[in-house]
Amino acid sequence: MVVVSDVGDSLFEGETVVTGPNGEAHLHTVDDGLIAIRSSSKVHIEKYLALSQPTDGISINFLEGAIRSISGWVNKLNPGAYSLKTPA
Repeated sequence: MVVVSDVGDSLFEGETVVTGPNGEAHLHTVDDGLIAIRSSSKVHIEKYLALSQPTDGISINFLEGAIRSISGWVNKLNPGAYSLKTPA
């Protein structure tokens, strides 16, 4: 689990973000995407590779709570390279 408390903190592949009942996180990705993690949520970043290569891909495992995601150029350059897994 990772605690992100300051603007500009970095997250990396393999980390999990957990927000408290009064918190939320807005993640701006290097491919110009946005991930908004609402209060009382848990999200695991399974894969994040954005190097303008055919192997680029993003895989996010949404475990609980509420999330909103706007994909960036990784998905535009390689449709299907972006996945958001949900419990349902």
